[in-house]
Amino acid sequence: MADKLGSGDRLHVEPYDSSVTSWSTDTYCNPTTPPGTGEFHTLVKEGQESAVKQWCPGPLRGAFSYSHNDGASVTCSASSDLSVCPDWTILTFDYSQCTTIQAFSQEGKVSCVYTTMVGSTYFTSVLNPGVVDSLTYNRFTCYAIGESGGQVVMSDSAGSCADGMSFSTKSSTGSGILTLTLKDSCFGTCHFPNTWDSEWYDSDNQEIIFNLTKRTVESGWTVTVYGSSITSWTCQSNTTDTNSLLFLADQQVDVSGTKYNVFKCIRYERVTDFSYKYYIYNDREPSAGNLRLALSRYDPSVTSFNMSVLCNTSSPPTDEEFHMLVKKGYENDVGQWCPTSFIGAFHYKHNTGSVVTCNTASNLDVCTNWTTLAFDYNQCPTIQAFSAEGKVECIYTQSTGSVFYVSVFNKGTVDYTSYQRFTCLAVEDTGSLLRVSDSAGSCNAGQTPIFKQVDGSGTLEISLKESCLPGILPGWIVATGNWFSTNQKVV
Repeated sequence: MADKLGSGDRLHVEPYDSSVTSWSTDTYCNPTTPPGTGEFHTLVKEGQESAVKQWCPGPLRGAFSYSHNDGASVTCSASSDLSVCPDWTILTFDYSQCTTIQAFSQEGKVSCVYTTMVGSTYFTSVLNPGVVDSLTYNRFTCYAIGESGGQVVMSDSAGSCADGMSFSTKSSTGSGILTLTLKDSCFGTCHFPNTWDSEWYDSDNQEIIFNLTKRTVESGWTVTVYGSSITSWTCQSNTTDTNSLLFLADQQVDVSGTKYNVFKCIRYERVTDFSYKYYIYNDREPSAGNLRLALSRYDPSVTSFNMSVLCNTSSPPTDEEFHMLVKKGYENDVGQWCPTSFIGAFHYKHNTGSVVTCNTASNLDVCTNWTTLAFDYNQCPTIQAFSAEGKVECIYTQSTGSVFYVSVFNKGTVDYTSYQRFTCLAVEDTGSLLRVSDSAGSCNAGQTPIFKQVDGSGTLEISLKESCLPGILPGWIVATGNWFSTNQKVV
């Protein structure tokens, strides 16, 4: 590396000294202004053009119409077609619909050979395997690619990427700005529920953004795998019999010089139109903090993926390992009755493992609204269910043996430190009291009501003061022991 001269080339110049016959990379490759990530160059060995193709970046994997703005005029518009399906590695511009030259290619076909990302902008080097004269038609073109207003916007630069290149600004060595409008995605077999669009709360990932048209998770499912950051995902296929969706990460990860794809397979269940439960059907991956993910070696020639393989787990999630989705803006439409054991007014005792608070000087009200746990902080100020206001709403209950796993939703203050959007309560009714443990976000695998969770505040012992159920069975019925019934069942 070297600093730029007046010509713009990166070179190091110094006076000639005949006594100097060795040079240090520490000195000569250490510029005061190093190149930016997007300021890369690409080498391809002649004769190996077909062997170097790579997947084009996620936003380009589809069929589009496009407009081309050269700064003086706009051409193409609706009468145009750019397709990256089904190959994923080749951009094909249909010159029969619009003759404006793209990617400095006479034939309108270029191959993606390398992509890097700076912030939310992709920088992609494409190779022209056709006619090249280095005037009108170039061997390489660099695209800066971004998204704006639901469209893909990209600027080009002949040869390498230009310093400071932006997807929304014409480069001095470029032909102009392309604005792409999606006609169809490359992933025709994947379908979301029709409400899966825009912003959602996720008990496993705080907040996420679905794009129903593109069938993507645009943000929120961020994970680090082998030191590489995964920030967005695209659905590849689905099965309706199990409500399964297979997602492919838009970024690959590097493992000792070898690229791998990252997959996430979920099975979902509708609770309401605006709330869903889901499980992740992958084994745990130690390189990703023990999250449930699948890795498969990257092969640019492979563009379809086997759900029966990638969604097959040797250690499937347990009943309590569910996650919850709630659509933002519809928080008031997802409440469900809390378990009947909770329908009443209670005292409670909170144990952090070292400090016990509240006891009889406390009140939990689930009578006023059967969907809401209301803790009275005037009587005991110890924070419950990670709620600043002391009110959370039951949105789903999973019963496993004698334990209820209740996902509760906080409509109030949330900072994802002291106050959480979701809390999981593991609840057991002993007959004389309720035992409860809490967990921030989703339920933990193996969570039990009697043990404090690593991400929990402690355990609760909840004692009934008054039931508000409309009918109470006589004491002689609920007394200990079985009863015989004329329908030949033991009750």
